Amino acid sequence: MPLVTIDTYLVELTPAAMRGRAFAINHFVQYLAVPSLAFLAWLLIPIDPLGGAGWRWVVLIGASGALVIWALQQKLPESPRWLALQGRSAEAEAVAADMEARAQRATGRSLPPIGPVRAEVKSDATFRDIWRQPYTGRTIMMMVFNFFQTIGFFGFTNWLPALLSAQGHGFTKSLFYAFCIAWAYPITPII
Repeated sequence: MPLVTIDTYLVELTPAAMRGRAFAINHFVQYLAVPSLAFLAWLLIPIDPLGGAGWRWVVLIGASGALVIWALQQKLPESPRWLALQGRSAEAEAVAADMEARAQRATGRSLPPIGPVRAEVKSDATFRDIWRQPYTGRTIMMMVFNFFQTIGFFGFTNWLPALLSAQGHGFTKSLFYAFCIAWAYPITPII
């Protein structure tokens, strides 16, 4: 499930008072992939297990996570809000009722009464609107920010072993340093 989709899903299904904690745990779990794959690279690349290049094993193991995600997402309920916006009210009600029943079974108590319902805001905004004032500067700033953030976020971590190796450190030691630094990814959301 793409990162943006899970964030939207969390917003829809997590009570406002718990969202910060839910996002921290979600990003912690997502970012565990970075040190996990760095560890596998450090462990497997130098030894070429079973006669196959170590980097191929790292890619294969990393890609196998997609099968796990696919299986997990098959069990997730569709968003009741999305179903309702698509005119599928009966399905939305069924999903919401099932979620409420599971919450009552898990907590052993009745759910609190439903608060006031806000009207759904419909927007006629288009992609072109982000290039009109007052959004033009903001759009450009976010594009520049995300460009450099991606280089810093992924580029540095992926380039680090080659840089350290060029500085005279062994490649295996460089991969170990990358593994140690990669722990910053999952630890940061928890902090």
